[in-house]
Amino acid sequence: ASGEEESTPEQGSGLGPASDPLVVEVHSVNSTEVTVRDVNEPVCTSFIPRQTALKGDHSAPSSWEVDRSLFAPYEEAFVRRNFCERCFEEDWLLSEAAGLLRSSDDVHEVRKLLRTNYAQVIVLHSSLCSASARQSAAASAPVVFGVGIHEYTHMLVQHNLIGEDLSLEEADAAFVLAAAPAKESASWNEVAQTRGRALLRHNFLELL
Repeated sequence: ASGEEESTPEQGSGLGPASDPLVVEVHSVNSTEVTVRDVNEPVCTSFIPRQTALKGDHSAPSSWEVDRSLFAPYEEAFVRRNFCERCFEEDWLLSEAAGLLRSSDDVHEVRKLLRTNYAQVIVLHSSLCSASARQSAAASAPVVFGVGIHEYTHMLVQHNLIGEDLSLEEADAAFVLAAAPAKESASWNEVAQTRGRALLRHNFLELL
């Protein structure tokens, strides 16, 4: 009515895209129509590969068994008699047990006794094997496993072997003699170089 022009946001109010970043001019939009889903209609449908029939019993076993475990393919070589016999012969030749006995009859009896109980000797030696902490800490030297003086002492105490028939000094002397490296040991692999600090299996056989 007054004849004055009505001001627009761009002209007189100071509001608009140029002055207020929150004001945005929209020139076109995309839209879609959403149909109301029925109450029992699923949200989506997925497809999975069909399963073939499984043969056998695949239920969880009631108890753990070696034959059904990851260790089933493992084969203990010492269970085979031929392999065990060859190991004993090699250990007997490498040991100095025959040279410690006075007569051939004694050699025959001791050899027969050790051969009969060789499986128990292997188990006992394996249970006492370890690597010394000092040796394990040395990165340059290979780790050698064997029966050290500490494990040997544990065996003496555990089985009550120290007494009137065997003094501690005699037991230590027997360990030193049995752990002494053989002449041919210089050509052996580094992991068998005990340097007289541990008993390999043939050393342990000689000690017994």
